[in-house]
Amino acid sequence: MPTDQRPSSIASKITALIASTNDEILRDISRYDNHGGGGVTYEQACDMHFHGLKDMISNHNCRADWSEHYWYPMEAVELRAFVPDNGDSWSFAVAILILLLDDIEDGGRDHMEARSSERFRKSYRALPPDYSKLISDGLKILEET
Repeated sequence: MPTDQRPSSIASKITALIASTNDEILRDISRYDNHGGGGVTYEQACDMHFHGLKDMISNHNCRADWSEHYWYPMEAVELRAFVPDNGDSWSFAVAILILLLDDIEDGGRDHMEARSSERFRKSYRALPPDYSKLISDGLKILEET
């Protein structure tokens, strides 16, 4: 396996791309948990998801600490990743990259069938090359291991 295709190399590239995400995209991801619940309003939940994403990116090197990020922000990330053809494709790409990074590093295979479907692959191909290639490389690693 070429050095640039190793899981650690792909994870580093994914981390860098997630870390470069602007606040507008993070706020879009945050909106996908479309209910408050738990005593918070929808607007408060969106804000909590946004701050959870910022914390995850800034203080946890883009990795979800599931004891801390289980609901905020990961519920919104997972929900955004389920709808490839809805809304801003940038937020979809970043949500997928966050989940791929988690799967590559933790060995999980959450929702691989959906993420590997032709519907999703079509959405990946429509993304800018730096995103689509990383997603494709990440999926390939998960499929091979």
